[in-house]
Amino acid sequence: MPILTGRVVKDRPTRLVEECVLQGGVRAFRKTARIKNHPWRRFLATLHLSSLDVEARRLASAQALGVRVPRVLGIDRSHWWFPREVRLSTETLEGFSHVDTTTIQWEVFAEQLGAALRSWHRLGVVHRDLHPGNVLQDRFGSLALIDGRNLLIRGRLSKGDRRESLLTVLRGFRPLREPACLDAFRRGYGDDEAPDIWDGLPIAAESDLTRHLKDRAKRALRSNLDFHVVQRRGKRWQLRVGFEPPDDVQDLLEAPQRTFKQGRSATVILAAMASGAEPVVLKVFHPQSKPLRELWNRIRGSRAQRAFVRGHLLELLQVPTPRVLGYCDESRWPRKSVSYLLTECSKGTQITEVWDDLDPADRRLLLTSLAQGVGRIHRANCSHHDLKGRNVLWSRAEGISFLDLDSLTVLSSALTPDRRLSDLSRLAAGIREVRQFSTRDALGFLRAYGDAAGIDDHRSLFWALNQKA
Repeated sequence: MPILTGRVVKDRPTRLVEECVLQGGVRAFRKTARIKNHPWRRFLATLHLSSLDVEARRLASAQALGVRVPRVLGIDRSHWWFPREVRLSTETLEGFSHVDTTTIQWEVFAEQLGAALRSWHRLGVVHRDLHPGNVLQDRFGSLALIDGRNLLIRGRLSKGDRRESLLTVLRGFRPLREPACLDAFRRGYGDDEAPDIWDGLPIAAESDLTRHLKDRAKRALRSNLDFHVVQRRGKRWQLRVGFEPPDDVQDLLEAPQRTFKQGRSATVILAAMASGAEPVVLKVFHPQSKPLRELWNRIRGSRAQRAFVRGHLLELLQVPTPRVLGYCDESRWPRKSVSYLLTECSKGTQITEVWDDLDPADRRLLLTSLAQGVGRIHRANCSHHDLKGRNVLWSRAEGISFLDLDSLTVLSSALTPDRRLSDLSRLAAGIREVRQFSTRDALGFLRAYGDAAGIDDHRSLFWALNQKA
């Protein structure tokens, strides 16, 4: 189909999405799958079994059932035999636009989404990736679905299918987990047919979101919209898109702007980039002295690689921490490995040094921000086994910032009370060495921590910490 005008919406190595006007004045979206480097996918495209072929059939089936989805205008290929590209054109839904999460009334939208989800379930339609980017709304409150590759037509849905779909909604629309919005969502969906599917749903949604974010954090090791691989002077860097790696790491180590730490296990410096960009923090992880520990690092990934993934996980959990920019492993068997981690530089001062200079309002804000950050870490079943005052910075502009990403442990099971108390008591002990906080400050901290970590009885934590101290 000839394009008169077009605008690129998404441009990836394997997929291109354009908003365009076709011949005849029809407004449409056109997706192009670039499969020239994938022989198996080219073979499937020859048999009309490519991902865009499947998406076109799913959209057509959903539209036949009465679900509001974009109408398929056509699908074409660069060649009929082993095509290099497959193109799918769908008509733009007039009067519909993406949900504006900053201005909508969430309780009203929750009820509308619940009613729409119930109608889709009754038709046997499930969407595996429901979030604000895949739901359109018109001015009358009607909802439509896009992204047909995640549409499934299953006929009659079981209780498990419906519960899994509800969990997907609560994962994609986080404000719906608030009690008022959840009640409105449940009211719109109705529970007269299977009320037991709502049992423990908020807790299950929290666990499902944590698993989803941990999986997303591991994508930092791949090439995608946010991260990619760059080769520079024989070193393979995994970098955030838009950041240029240093030409030579040794030049940075020989002339650092500032040295934060220099020890047997690691060296941390503030390095100036040659491009004139903002200085970055370079952490060099030295080889392990014990052979078994060195072998274990080669099996599970270097310390820089693990810190890179954990730093991205904290970013997804909305825990304030310097953004990871890239990492590099320098190892040749049987030589011992050296790894490098690059992060943004956090402008702040250690909380134990700045406490006396703060007024009461800033002190309460500092403690609340610190408690919320630790609570989010624990709620995601993670533990920071080096949580102390020196690893937490504070500034009026940026607030709290957590350091030492390689000390974060991501647990596969629920965080135990003993490990929770161990983290909190280590933080409290490190702060007490320099500053004494009042009982009111401690209770305020634990109240904010309990809200963020999902713990109701914060007073029992207060007494447990006092006994441990």
